[in-house]
Amino acid sequence: MKPITLAVYIIAIVALIIGACGCTSLFNSPTATPTKTTTSNTSPTPPEAAQHDALLERYLAAYQQIYKDHNVTISSREVTWKNSTTADIDIEFTAPSPSNRPTHWLKQANVEVVHFASVDDATNYLNSLDKAYYTPTNAIYEKGSYWPADAYTNVTGHAPSVYKQYDRSAGSTTIGYSIYEISQYDTFVFTGTFDMSRD
Repeated sequence: MKPITLAVYIIAIVALIIGACGCTSLFNSPTATPTKTTTSNTSPTPPEAAQHDALLERYLAAYQQIYKDHNVTISSREVTWKNSTTADIDIEFTAPSPSNRPTHWLKQANVEVVHFASVDDATNYLNSLDKAYYTPTNAIYEKGSYWPADAYTNVTGHAPSVYKQYDRSAGSTTIGYSIYEISQYDTFVFTGTFDMSRD
């Protein structure tokens, strides 16, 4: 028998044995390629909206309202739900300079908000985040001092009983800079990057 014919017979026998045993991992990838689901943003309430966390949905609306209450012009806003209790928000906006000079700040915010079932779960998640180079700030919450927590207070009708905030910044306040925030207010954890430049 020729060597090539023998090799073909051996491969065929091995394939039959593997098939009979139910082992198919030699012929299939061990991990399936993930499929990407694209949803249209033309409908303000997509079909899966009913599965979203109701308190988080109200929070997102209140967070947008906070911007409007501070005379901030929102040029674009996109909310992407990562799962039923986690949403990403991308916002581009223009805000008056804090010193009331004619110069405005052009800003872009990339934010993730997670709503946990309990304060302990939120605290555990906050503790797991890398906070190297962050500074703890505002150990006591005061309304008007931090917009994300203000939105929470507006939705729930009470100030958070657990409030932690960490910040770090990079860049120059005269040209442009970025602020990075991590915070917890009760069962919510907020992480955000705010890029700012003068117009």
